[in-house]
Amino acid sequence: MQGLCASGALSPTTWDLTVEGETRPERRRRLAFGVAVCDACPVKEQCATYARACPEISGLWGGLVFAAAGDEEIWDVIA
Repeated sequence: MQGLCASGALSPTTWDLTVEGETRPERRRRLAFGVAVCDACPVKEQCATYARACPEISGLWGGLVFAAAGDEEIWDVIA
């Protein structure tokens, strides 16, 4: 089974923590859209479980936002 993110129909930046030049409102909208996609994904739980096991993971995984060590504070990213 394949995740919706792997379909190729969405921009890869949908899942990134930050996108250069993006404003905070744009970031919030993009991440909210990504979470909505994840909510409909058949592998959402497996994706989140994988991300929890990998401390270097950064971005949107399984409907959750992850920040790898060294990334900017997560609340700063989504606030």
